This record gives sequence, C-alpha cells and structure tokens, in this order.
Amino acid sequence: MLLPVAIVDICRCGRHERVHADLLRRCQGLGPDATLRALGVSTPARLPAFPNIPTFAEQGFPSLAGSQWLGLSGPKGLPAPIAQRLTALVPEILAKPDIAGRLVDLQTLPRKEAVTGDEFVKLIKGQISTWTTVAKRAKVEVIV
Repeated sequence: MLLPVAIVDICRCGRHERVHADLLRRCQGLGPDATLRALGVSTPARLPAFPNIPTFAEQGFPSLAGSQWLGLSGPKGLPAPIAQRLTALVPEILAKPDIAGRLVDLQTLPRKEAVTGDEFVKLIKGQISTWTTVAKRAKVEVIV
C-alpha cells in the first residue's frame, strides 16, 4: 500500500506532524494495532465502512466538519440543453454498479439529493468562502 509521506512521517520518522487529515481509506491498512489512530471523521454522519470512528460533531466539535464532494461544471455560456442533458445523466452514471462500488470503496458517498444548477454554484461559493476564512485565520500563504 502506498501511504502519503505525512503518514509515514508520523509513524516512522520522528512524528513531525501531530495531526493529519487524509482520506480514511488510504489509512485503513494500518489496522487497529498501528501507531496511527483515527480520532474522528469530519463528515456529517459516521461512515458505513468505519462505524466505530465517531464524527467530530459527536465529540463536541460541530464546526470541525467537511467532506469531499465531486461535481461537474462546464464553461461559462454552456447552452442550457447541454447542461440539462449532462445533469440528467449524472444519476444514471452514479447508479452503475462499478461506479457506485468504487465510490463506496473510497467512502465518497453521493448525497441523497443531487445538488445541481444554482444550488451547485451556491455550494461552491460557500466552500470557497469557508476555506478562505480558514486559510486566512491560519495565515496560510495562498500561491496563485
């Protein structure tokens, strides 16, 4: 299994990082006896593949929330019929067994209701606002 450098650093090389956020599936092979322990998941609910790992909200940290999401976007001025056709295809694609199985394997679980159109734009703008604030508070240098 290939592990991110940060995890190797924590486990074997002097523990330079005290905390690390990563995709849980990439850490799964470390097992319950490993020196690395998952403290929580930042998703709104526990992950089905890891039911024993509580959410941060359950542990009293409701603002420590976030999860990965996937979406499609097109160029500005994309004709509405094309956007509508692509939007209609997404649920069909997500329902394919190989796609659905891979998303479950990665614990990238589709939302119960698809976020499309203006709601998707609102989601993206909200994410940009949230993470810009976090980066500024942490004095993270943004390189463009």
